[in-house]
Amino acid sequence: MNPGSDRSGLPGWFSTHPSPEDRVVAVRKEARDWQEKMGVRELKVNRDVYLRHIDGLVYGDDPRQGYVDEEHFTIRT
Repeated sequence: MNPGSDRSGLPGWFSTHPSPEDRVVAVRKEARDWQEKMGVRELKVNRDVYLRHIDGLVYGDDPRQGYVDEEHFTIRT
């Protein structure tokens, strides 16, 4: 068992984590609340702009795909 888990073996935070259906409702409510707070009527996705920003982004769990050393990203060859 994970030390941070309950008797079911699930992580402790999972007991308070909303179900997927509740999560969707909660996220939509939060989005509406923030739109009101920010005074924004319509938010744009700007998919193409976003994709251009992340184009070439290196990610992965394997350090052979690259790693950060101090403030520099390094790819092992």
